[in-house]
Formats: sequence, C-alpha cells, structure tokens
Amino acid sequence: NAPAAPADRFVFGDRAPRPCVANGRTGAKAVGSFSYGDNNEVDVSCVEQLVELGQTQACCAAIATAAKALMPRGLSTRALLAALDAEIDARGLDAVQAEGRRDGDLARPRRHEIAAALNRVRTATFGTGTA
Repeated sequence: NAPAAPADRFVFGDRAPRPCVANGRTGAKAVGSFSYGDNNEVDVSCVEQLVELGQTQACCAAIATAAKALMPRGLSTRALLAALDAEIDARGLDAVQAEGRRDGDLARPRRHEIAAALNRVRTATFGTGTA
C-alpha cells in the first residue's frame, strides 16, 4: 500500500462559520487568541512570534479573506499562503481587511504565523491534493 498523500488543502468543515456573515464575528482582542465566528475561539498563545495585537488581528483577517476569496480556487496550503503574501505585497494589509474597512492598526505577520493560526482553527479540515 502506498502512503497517503499529505494533507495540503485547506477546506472549511460543515460547521465552520463563514466570514462576513451574520452567523458570527471574526476579530482579535488579545495577542493570544481570536474569534472566528460563533463559538470558535482560536488559541494562538503558543505561537511565540505573535508579539502584538495587530499581528493576531491580521492573521484572523487573512484567514477570513482566504476563506472568502481564495479557498474556492482549490489552492494548496502553500499556494494559498503565497497568494496571501502576493496580495499583501501588492495592496498592503488592506488586502486582508473586509471590504470598506480600514482599521490601520494591523501589523504584518509572516506566512508562518498565518499558517500556525490556520492550523489552530478547529473547524478547518485539510484534504489531499497534487498542486
């Protein structure tokens, strides 16, 4: 039997809240955690590289942006993080904020911190892929 392909595609589960929908809010009020919808508190306190609130807020916003705009494309996790980086490089942190919202208090996290936060979203599932 061949080993299973690595899980490298991010997919929201059936019970996952959707960003920018009335069924739940997203946002961070502390460096060590953020809310991703109703009843889904994401603990990032062990991600030692997140040192200020703006980075945690940006991770949360990046995940919400990915779920809304990038996930339907079926990108691998690596490609998803590269696409987020490219968007932030091109448009700044406004690229990950909700349409019409400009907080100005976000701090850019590295792709590693976004990946670590994404890994801690309990309602996320990872599938297999080839890209």
